[in-house]
Amino acid sequence: GNPINCGGSWDQSRGGGSLSHHQRLMALITKVFWASVGAAVLGSGMAVEPLRLNGLIAAVMTPMHRDGSLNLPMVSEQARYFQATNISHVFVAGTTGESVSLTVPERLKLTEAWERVGNETGIRYIVHVGAESINDVITLAKHADAHGAEALGIMPSVFFKPETIEALGAWIETAAAQAPDLPLYYYHIPSQTGVEFDMLDLLTEMDRRGVNNFAGVKYTGLYETRAFPDLMRCNAYKNGAYDILSGREEVMAEALAVGTVGFIGSQFNFAGDIYWAVHNENDMSRRNQLQLAAIELLYLWLDTAPAATDGNKAMMEVAGVPVGPPRAPKLPMPTDVKVQLRAKVQTWCEDPTLGGLFDPVPQICVGASRAGAV
Repeated sequence: GNPINCGGSWDQSRGGGSLSHHQRLMALITKVFWASVGAAVLGSGMAVEPLRLNGLIAAVMTPMHRDGSLNLPMVSEQARYFQATNISHVFVAGTTGESVSLTVPERLKLTEAWERVGNETGIRYIVHVGAESINDVITLAKHADAHGAEALGIMPSVFFKPETIEALGAWIETAAAQAPDLPLYYYHIPSQTGVEFDMLDLLTEMDRRGVNNFAGVKYTGLYETRAFPDLMRCNAYKNGAYDILSGREEVMAEALAVGTVGFIGSQFNFAGDIYWAVHNENDMSRRNQLQLAAIELLYLWLDTAPAATDGNKAMMEVAGVPVGPPRAPKLPMPTDVKVQLRAKVQTWCEDPTLGGLFDPVPQICVGASRAGAV
């Protein structure tokens, strides 16, 4: 090809005729140098850096009206609550956000709502783009890229599942290519998807494919066999080349112990301040005490919510942010059960061995103390 023009043309007549041997040699060296730089840039794709977040990302709920339609103005209320609990990042339309129960147009509108609120509040958002159709994945990924997402997350399809690690890698690579400047995280939640691979094998596969914006894993499958050994191996792979985020805040103390520092969790919707206390506590005994108190808060709604109902959304209502009912097939929690739940939360807050451990008073305790919290 032609030599690169770096600010002016070369006129041979100015130099008195043909190029000298030295000039030809230097021109050749320059040409080869820039060609090699270009090849390296194209070959590497200028790898996109993972987020490397040391802290909490809320797996944000999708607010709905009683008729099941999106209640997008409520996003602003959620953001205000997050600011009060020091949450500055959210994961949009994941499991807690009822992603695959939403239509693609609804998911696009939800992303745009977080774009508007994010611009107002500074809250940053990762958009989950997993869907059953790869064409929907492409649409969601391109849209998220165009609307200010800081990163993407992706689950596999869950009816026609990827049966091999190569098939899963191809699925992720297709999504990543739609937003090549955004880090993309695989969302590993085999309890919901039924897709079970060791994540170390996925890291190896994505390395083989050379997907430069594959950033790591949202590792929610921490209840699975060999999960913690796999997590440790992923953290150590290539000296921590990938960002491995925990998706199980109730095992935060355990994950911190094996080197995981970033967390995406549903409990951060209403208990971000509580889990920040766990995350930031350096004394292991004290951290375990705080973690146990947080677990007891989790079990309040797990033990109270009737089967098929969404206790998470009910907890957000107790906290003072009415995000509405879940989308079918989930059922809303009956009002009388929500009243019981609020009373249990108040008892937790007043117990010096539970809510009383936290200073300042957790925001959910502030919300539960208000009249008409449910």
